[in-house]
Amino acid sequence: MRLTSLRLSPAGKRWMVPGLKKYFCDLSLDPNTAYRHLSLSDDNRTMTWVKEAHQRPNHEDGFTYYAQVLGDTELKGCCYWEVDWAGQGGVSIAATYKGISRKGKGMECRFGDNDLSWSLRICDGDYFFWHNNIYTSNISSGKGGVSSDRKGMSSGRVGVFLDFEGGALSFYRVSADGELFHLHTFCSSFSEPLFPGFRLWTEGSSLSLVKKEEIVSSSKCGASFYD
Repeated sequence: MRLTSLRLSPAGKRWMVPGLKKYFCDLSLDPNTAYRHLSLSDDNRTMTWVKEAHQRPNHEDGFTYYAQVLGDTELKGCCYWEVDWAGQGGVSIAATYKGISRKGKGMECRFGDNDLSWSLRICDGDYFFWHNNIYTSNISSGKGGVSSDRKGMSSGRVGVFLDFEGGALSFYRVSADGELFHLHTFCSSFSEPLFPGFRLWTEGSSLSLVKKEEIVSSSKCGASFYD
């Protein structure tokens, strides 16, 4: 019998996208979890630390001391998202279980300082990766890490990829042309769905979730065994 057609599964346009970006997830921020000095805008995609407390009702899910907020979508399977950040004081980009504490200023509330969360902290051009109050730094020179001309940087874009079943949470620096440079991978056996988490460290800093149409495709997706 002559083969006249062939269908590959899974099918669809997104499977033609190279590398990790085929797994892009459209995320937004959960205002019920936001610290009161965080102003949310752009349909809850952008957060900015402002001087005056936001006049939103206090919610039992909100962080009371740290300028943190969670995403509104639980993550399982394979998920990829990108974040633009700006500010001299640095930012934290995390994934966490929903049960992370929200009240007070203990380590149980801070992304990366407990066993419920995994976090990238960017400060003065250096990348630090925290879990359970233990950190690993990535300050090597060259494209994969932090080069000398990026010291003191005050803005950038980061990509995050979660392979839930595979137990991997990976962070990437995203170049202007969309190329991904691997920074670090946490390996863990995740026991429940994760939520994206974000923290600003100084007043005036900001962070935005990148929209699908703003994702820059590149045939070069960095060093990753998922490509």
